[in-house]
Amino acid sequence: MLPHRLKAVLLLIFLWSDTSAGPLADSIPGLRTPDSSVSFLVLGDWGRNGSPVQQRVAGKMAEAAEQVGASFVVVTGDNFYDNGVRDTADAQWKTSFENVYTAPSLQVPWYVVLGNHDYHLNPDAQVMYTLKNTRWQMPQRYYSVSVPVYGDTLLFLFIDTDPIEKDFLGRAHDSLKYPENGVALQLEWMEKTLAASRAKWKVVVGHHPPHTGGARRHSSRTRKMRSVLQPLFYRHGVDFYISGHEHHLEYLKPRKGPTHYIISGAGSEARHVGWLKRYRQFAARKKGFALLSIGNSVAQVNFIDQSGRLLFSRQFRK
Repeated sequence: MLPHRLKAVLLLIFLWSDTSAGPLADSIPGLRTPDSSVSFLVLGDWGRNGSPVQQRVAGKMAEAAEQVGASFVVVTGDNFYDNGVRDTADAQWKTSFENVYTAPSLQVPWYVVLGNHDYHLNPDAQVMYTLKNTRWQMPQRYYSVSVPVYGDTLLFLFIDTDPIEKDFLGRAHDSLKYPENGVALQLEWMEKTLAASRAKWKVVVGHHPPHTGGARRHSSRTRKMRSVLQPLFYRHGVDFYISGHEHHLEYLKPRKGPTHYIISGAGSEARHVGWLKRYRQFAARKKGFALLSIGNSVAQVNFIDQSGRLLFSRQFRK
């Protein structure tokens, strides 16, 4: 027979090996998702060559994704600081993306939009990278994706907001970067795609927010973005608009209209955010990401910071 002390040691080894085989069930304490729902992460303003903050956020993304079984990642732009990438062989594909988000739970499709920083060098390199890495999904500068949700459909429109903003400034006709009539064509596509859809849930993803409590809340560019996008959202019953650009985490619901606004732009940096009147709002100057779960009749929005703390969780019924 084994001595009692040896038995105790062997028992401890067994217990340790059993519990350390993978993350605990509640890596993110308090995080729950509705039954029969599709879950996805939302990351924005993130690519900084694997900085310590970026690595910490990536680690908690991996834990959250495994905990809820996330199906994909939505990326809200400013993917490579400070100037985007030159081509599909740019070193930043490794240093800011492939070598950072390595966890098995993050080897899912990443549906990506462009941010203003991504336009500095070669925005189309990020489109072309779709052919090189199947995880990276940006088949065009704007595109749609339909996701089955237990008998219903979740429609995503991934849009390119930088030309819309530049159009306000009279700089949206720079040959390759901003083709002539590009803004009008995109808005026409959005109108037709949303009008034709019978999806239960409609979600639009772009880089620039029409509403924000951040530094750009009084900007004429924000007001003009709102004047272009918000009427379209009203007409077609868009449920969520998800963006980045502002480096914080925020949920906003204006009193009028069907649309909930989500800002997840804190993938590697956080800046000040204030409070707005006449909105239902949550705001945090925290580095982190969002996690959404959408089912047949309920959607849930969560914000999680770089330490794995659940900052905010709210459900919406439809």
